[in-house]
Amino acid sequence: MPIEPVNFSRSQIETIAQKFAELTDFTPCVTDIYEYVKSLGGQLNYSDEQIDENGGSIEVLGPKEFTINLSKNTSAKRDVFTIAHELGHFVLHSKLGTIRLKAGRDENIDTAEREANSFAAAFLMPADLVKSKHNDFSGNLYSLADAFNVSLSAITWRCKNLGL
Repeated sequence: MPIEPVNFSRSQIETIAQKFAELTDFTPCVTDIYEYVKSLGGQLNYSDEQIDENGGSIEVLGPKEFTINLSKNTSAKRDVFTIAHELGHFVLHSKLGTIRLKAGRDENIDTAEREANSFAAAFLMPADLVKSKHNDFSGNLYSLADAFNVSLSAITWRCKNLGL
């Protein structure tokens, strides 16, 4: 069954992502996202079962009971974005665990998947911080990717969406 999108604008989702980060003590470029998930009551599971090589999935059973499944075949930097994407489903689509949910990444990028991607980008790479670091690094995308601990693809898309 498809996930019900929230149908918020990208700007609204960015605000939610940044507020969630603030309220839960997530600091981009600083906080270890793996430990952060545990602090929220979540678990990370690495598996090859029912996960394609590019993604992950989440199962939400309650507000402090969720599991993010990751592929063993992806890089750590790819996993960071995938974890944030799945947290987007947790925050937006399970309404912080009040709605049970099982979501997996697939080839069909629907509205709910785009919403989770927008959440992940804003959560990991807040616009103001990206712009500041973009200036500090003279637009060097490799340095930006390292600073935010994300893949080159993730920072490239974020900079493009921010008009950098």
